[in-house]
Amino acid sequence: MNNRSINGNPIKDDQLSRVYRKTPIEHWRLISGFLMLYDALMVNVAFFCGLWLRFDFQYSLIPEKYLTAFFRFAPWYTVICILIFWFAKLYRSVWRFASFNELTRILLASAATAVVQIAGTLLFVRRMPISYYCIGIVLQFVFISAIRFAYRFVLLLHDSLKKLTDGQTKHVM
Repeated sequence: MNNRSINGNPIKDDQLSRVYRKTPIEHWRLISGFLMLYDALMVNVAFFCGLWLRFDFQYSLIPEKYLTAFFRFAPWYTVICILIFWFAKLYRSVWRFASFNELTRILLASAATAVVQIAGTLLFVRRMPISYYCIGIVLQFVFISAIRFAYRFVLLLHDSLKKLTDGQTKHVM
């Protein structure tokens, strides 16, 4: 019999083993880490695509002054976006249950980062073409929300396919 106790309350062996064993990285923390990396990449891809599209998908036509401004501001923008997304709780949600609340948080966080992009480039680097801002903002919202809702979609698809293969479907007719 186990005679260990805390504050007079007996501790069961399975409780003790849960406390003392090393725990691996929790699944949601791993997903959050990947989402941060994805977001860091996509916020920059979105605005680069805006610049690239503005100059007819020809990299050589993009003036050096715009490329320099983009690359000078991109690291700052990346860090600020990750912080805004963190405070908007985009890394704490359970994306398997993504809903209107999460979409609202993505929209608000994207609006905040859009203000940062516009103000930051205007104040600290240089004014960029209007289409750069418009396209970049829209693409960033699409990229950020698509991955999160795609995760839910894949899980729902997986569950429905599993039910089909397990024979758990109900026939209506």
